Amino acid sequence: RSDHPIGADQLVHGDLAGNVLLDGRGAPVIIDVAPAWRPLRWAAHDAVLVACYSPHPLVDALRAEIEAFLQQRKAASTRP
Repeated sequence: RSDHPIGADQLVHGDLAGNVLLDGRGAPVIIDVAPAWRPLRWAAHDAVLVACYSPHPLVDALRAEIEAFLQQRKAASTRP
């Protein structure tokens, strides 16, 4: 539905957890394709969940960046 609050459905990867590895240069490689018909924001949400719960140094760095961003946003919202 194009009027859905999280966006119109489209083809996305339906199962990123455990299906994305990093090659020797650190580039992501999808090892299994799981097509799903979902809104783009659903796929973004899935990617964030994978990032939050996957043990990997790059994921840890991403998690730290997200936490810093959220803290900056919170601090900015409490300023007079």
